[in-house]
Amino acid sequence: MHSESWTDTMQVCENGHKITDHAVLWPQGRRNRCPDCGAVTLMKCPSCQADIHGGEVVMGVGYNSDTLPPAHCHQCGEAYPWKEKVAIRDAEAKKRAEEMAKEKELQKTGGNSYNIGPIGTIANSPLMMGSPGASQTVTVTFTTDSADDLKVLIKSLLDSLDELGLSAPDKETVKDDAEYLKKKLDGGKAEPGLVRECLNGIKKKLADAAATAASSQIVTKAGHYLGLIGDFIAANFGG
Repeated sequence: MHSESWTDTMQVCENGHKITDHAVLWPQGRRNRCPDCGAVTLMKCPSCQADIHGGEVVMGVGYNSDTLPPAHCHQCGEAYPWKEKVAIRDAEAKKRAEEMAKEKELQKTGGNSYNIGPIGTIANSPLMMGSPGASQTVTVTFTTDSADDLKVLIKSLLDSLDELGLSAPDKETVKDDAEYLKKKLDGGKAEPGLVRECLNGIKKKLADAAATAASSQIVTKAGHYLGLIGDFIAANFGG
């Protein structure tokens, strides 16, 4: 029997993706392989076999489900297998965040700007490079297939809100932006300018969360979705 308050066991894959932080309370949530990357999952420290600390449970009150995978074992202090991999991912996320900051500064000083056509078209538009007379023509593509891909991405993002490491206000902002964008996409009324504006807003919040995770050595999915959204913007809007 458990006491009135106890720490459940977390299941995490070798790459640091959390499967469940309540493997004892809700065993049906366990998986042999990670649904995100296919890696083997763990519930015990490979060094000392201590259970991986998960969410807190208070009998008769409830439980929390926002615990992040720890970097080290609480009993023996050894690093879990995912620590180095997560550090690499977070370093990449931090780099992306820095690049975003540079891009934002460029835009403030007269950087790239362009207009694109509605979803389902391919539009040619002038890309002004900031200096007088310097311009070139580029092709910006945002097709119906791209819109379908974005719907899948936004749904996945919304399903993973609790695993992004966002602050409460930022989590609410990302949720509102994602749900608004999803509604527009579902209704076929998402203008490209609106799509890019919403995605850039979400990117900024994810970049902040990824940078915080990197400095605190905690595992989140912020870097993962930051990369996916960044790749989508680069592929469909030219960066």
